Amino acid sequence: MTRPPTGPLTGPVALDASAVLTFLAREPGWEYVDERFEHGLISAVNFGEVLYKVAEEGSDPQETAVDLVSYGLRVMPVTAAHAARLPALREVDRAARVAAGRSGPGQAAARPDGRPSRRPGRRTLSLADLCCLALAWESGTPVVTGDRYWLTLDLPFPVVDYRDPPAR
Repeated sequence: MTRPPTGPLTGPVALDASAVLTFLAREPGWEYVDERFEHGLISAVNFGEVLYKVAEEGSDPQETAVDLVSYGLRVMPVTAAHAARLPALREVDRAARVAAGRSGPGQAAARPDGRPSRRPGRRTLSLADLCCLALAWESGTPVVTGDRYWLTLDLPFPVVDYRDPPAR
């Protein structure tokens, strides 16, 4: 299981796209994310995910990008060092699924109507998820997300759910 933070987060943190989208939509937990922006890091992949979703919702992605950077969010490139972390993170994901007795990618489970499901009741990390986690690992920072699945992973850095952050 992921190491919990030892107290309030005061330094740099990696922000998942879900955290930034929650901030933009003013959904529960947005205030916690807002307090992290001054020291917030986001991978270029996750930043692209945010802008994609913003455009999908009908807002101007360029204006949003300028606003987010002006709030202090730093967009970090995905480097070769980050890429080198991806296989280990994929293994952490696989181990969590095996420990939970869930099928792996490509193993379809049945839907209630009997048809095979590509997304049975299990979770797996996307490439964007892996890039965010690699940024946190490589930069030695905690990661802030709304994806509770990440809390179940055996990661060498803290993961914080913005809806249930550590006490201040």
